[in-house]
Amino acid sequence: MNIFQPPTDSLYKFMAVSGLLILGFSLIWPELRLYELEKQTVELEGENRVLKVEIDNLNNDRDIKAEARVLTILEKRRIERGTHE
Repeated sequence: MNIFQPPTDSLYKFMAVSGLLILGFSLIWPELRLYELEKQTVELEGENRVLKVEIDNLNNDRDIKAEARVLTILEKRRIERGTHE
């Protein structure tokens, strides 16, 4: 007679349930993480487009101001030449 027999049935049930939980987690977690990363990618791409438009607008403003300065200088020179003649 064997007096001490470990409860192997509970151990197998524990291992089976643990395995199923690990399997479920390993299938679901990457999908959830992928969804979060794709959502973040879309947000960042939209932000990138907005920033590019703002950069273009700032560059256009800079060019316009530079042209205005050149025109102001040319106008001053024209006025100075007109007064010296």
